[in-house]
Amino acid sequence: MTKLNIAIPAVTKAKEQSSAGKTENIALKFSSAVDAVDRNETEEARKNLNEARELDPENEAVKIYLSKLVVNTAKFRTISQEYFPNTNPASLGLARHDRFFMTAAIVNLEETPTVLPGQGKQIIEQDLRFNAGYQRPLGKKWGVGFEGIFFHYKDEVAPVQKEVPVTGQNSYVYTNPDNFGGIASLSFAPTENVSFGAAAALYQQVKRQHTSGISGSNTDIIRENQLGLSFGMIIKNTSGTVMFDTLLGYSTQSTYLVNATAMTIGSSIAAPLYNENTLTFGLFGKRVFLALKEVNEWWRDRNYYGARVLPVLEFWLWHGFGLRAGAAHNYANLDGLVFNRTGWIVGLSLRGISSGWDFDINLTNHNRPSRIVDGLVINESIVYFTLSKSNNFVSR
Repeated sequence: MTKLNIAIPAVTKAKEQSSAGKTENIALKFSSAVDAVDRNETEEARKNLNEARELDPENEAVKIYLSKLVVNTAKFRTISQEYFPNTNPASLGLARHDRFFMTAAIVNLEETPTVLPGQGKQIIEQDLRFNAGYQRPLGKKWGVGFEGIFFHYKDEVAPVQKEVPVTGQNSYVYTNPDNFGGIASLSFAPTENVSFGAAAALYQQVKRQHTSGISGSNTDIIRENQLGLSFGMIIKNTSGTVMFDTLLGYSTQSTYLVNATAMTIGSSIAAPLYNENTLTFGLFGKRVFLALKEVNEWWRDRNYYGARVLPVLEFWLWHGFGLRAGAAHNYANLDGLVFNRTGWIVGLSLRGISSGWDFDINLTNHNRPSRIVDGLVINESIVYFTLSKSNNFVSR
């Protein structure tokens, strides 16, 4: 019997050596990551695991260990207007994974009215809001997002009691807009410490203006296409323990005022300019977050200014369960008439580390300028929740 003397081509030898070197490099990166975890150096561990994943994207051990490195992030959110995206668009440039989400909010579910002193009239301003969308990284430094929006408002002036209407005067007046459309967001992060984003909302506003009284009722329906624009920026340190984000927004949307004395629909006013700023500190290995949010609104066609300051403390009792609570101080200057009131915000978050599911709910009680009556602030109670699924198809 003779031995086979088969020469292995040089190209094949090079491939085998390259494969062996690649496997050895993956093992080295993985070992370094495990060692970094033991030293509580999370960022170093993540860096080594990300490099190992680039060498072998299908390595299950690397994927599992990366999922274990998921750290808590502040889940504190406030509800903004429908023409702004669910999150600051600048956040998409820093996102590590793609995300499906659905948000809903109910404002003044109990329809608690605001009574106009001495007029026998009450104001009801109620909202129902719904967003659903998808966000994803795009390459190493970009991120995109798309979401559909539907908002319904019930804004009504009515008698406090079911009294006999005065001849020639309306008993009920309401203007109930519905808004539906979509928002597209784009973000660019030139470094891991700063990101910029912009979003554009295109939607239709359907206004239903209704008056009714002893002489009959009348309803006018007005349909208008609207545009909303928002611009955001995020600045943070490498570990993400200190973060500042800001958002500036504008919309062509308008609302009709109601003359509560004459019970008639009056002039149209433009939506205010919107600015939101948030400074967040992650403490004790990101198990505790201290957030300070400040919101400004400037009306463009009347001498109105509103502001909110919201300090919030958030605790993650473990990786899958967080609680938050804070204050909501509201200031409004309505053409020289000043209002101050302090409300509150509480919430909780549930997170599935391995599954990627997140559920967040916030309850808020505060006040704000009325949408339909001049010189009036109303109390507002909000139930706001988000359900999301992350790390579905894309990661970086």
